[in-house]
Amino acid sequence: MPTYRRFGEQTLHYFTRASVGVPDREFETPAAWRGVDLAAHPERWLVELSPEQIAAIGRAADRLIAAGVPMEEVSSEEFDLPTVSALTQGWKHTLASGTGIFCVRALPVREWGDDKVAYAYWGLGH
Repeated sequence: MPTYRRFGEQTLHYFTRASVGVPDREFETPAAWRGVDLAAHPERWLVELSPEQIAAIGRAADRLIAAGVPMEEVSSEEFDLPTVSALTQGWKHTLASGTGIFCVRALPVREWGDDKVAYAYWGLGH
């Protein structure tokens, strides 16, 4: 699976890839969900971060911002968080082989502000 460093690259790939046609049967995969399925099983896609995980993510984002590291240069090496790494590996599996979606909750978005939250999500995703 290709790794995209910028949203524009990923979007361009999506719109320029070859079409495979209209499916002729129902999909038998975790990614073939419906809204009622998600509503019935929120544990499959909702992630509630613990206070310890939130603190670790916040410290990592603060460290990168203070060091002046451009967000697009942040990788998993700069955002290595022992309390979160097992969780993010599970997210990668969910995206690639599971439902294909999840929602991370509990980051203090209003308190942290746009820049810190952007670094946090970028770091978690790389």
